[in-house]
Amino acid sequence: MITNVNKKVICVKDIPSNIIEEAIFILKNDISFEKNEKRKTNRKEIATNEAEDFLKDYIYQMEKEEMKEKEENNLVRKIMKIALIAVGGVLACYLFISAVIN
Repeated sequence: MITNVNKKVICVKDIPSNIIEEAIFILKNDISFEKNEKRKTNRKEIATNEAEDFLKDYIYQMEKEEMKEKEENNLVRKIMKIALIAVGGVLACYLFISAVIN
């Protein structure tokens, strides 16, 4: 059993997003926490910046995966075209040989 663990948790709900329902941030312990206004503002800015950086990285990774998927789909299409041309060529050769033999 773990006791005396105090973590600050920020729970953001009602986000105007079609993807994110709510976000939960668990902040690291701050040993030198001071209760003055400047420190609070600084902590808010840091938390906001880190959340924005996290979301930017997440969006970048999603876009990267989408691009990879598109490239894979394009590769499959190219292979299918080549296979179709090859089958067509084999069929044309077969028909030509059948016509010559008969």
